[in-house]
Amino acid sequence: MHLNERGIALVTVIVMAAVLMVVGSLVAYKVMNSSRGAAVEGSKTKAYYAANAGIEWARRELSLRYSNTGKWNDLLSESPEEGRYPANPQLKPPGGIDSIPVRIYIRDNIDDNDYKTDNDLWLFVLSEAEARDGSKTIVEAQCFLGTSGAYGLQAGDGAEKGGTTKSGVADVKTAQVSQE
Repeated sequence: MHLNERGIALVTVIVMAAVLMVVGSLVAYKVMNSSRGAAVEGSKTKAYYAANAGIEWARRELSLRYSNTGKWNDLLSESPEEGRYPANPQLKPPGGIDSIPVRIYIRDNIDDNDYKTDNDLWLFVLSEAEARDGSKTIVEAQCFLGTSGAYGLQAGDGAEKGGTTKSGVADVKTAQVSQE
């Protein structure tokens, strides 16, 4: 083998090694990006389920409060105006739900004469859960007190749910809410 042939073989091996390194780097980048995307999606899914669990927690809490005090007026007294949620949450599950911060906002439905006093045992409940990446998921349900506790109307799984659910990345101050 001549010196010239050995040089060409060396250059070929170096080029092949560089190509393999670039391909390996691209594969590693795609795997890391896919893992990061799955983690973000998992975080948002957990926030969605935490927001739904916040609605269920609020239903129980509303039922207990009404049984103990006979009114929800203490929760409605902070309502800024008809059809709007207050700026600050009225309820928070202690420690969040599955360590996800959840805030509960409550307002009266607009068929009453006074939106700061509940007359018909129907309320709107909005649950806001914040994912680790800072995005927020909002779920709204219309809850009412029946003979055996608080129930509600909410779209989602199960035949017992109907009505409207709003969820996704949003902010309570700008969220469109039901006007039923």
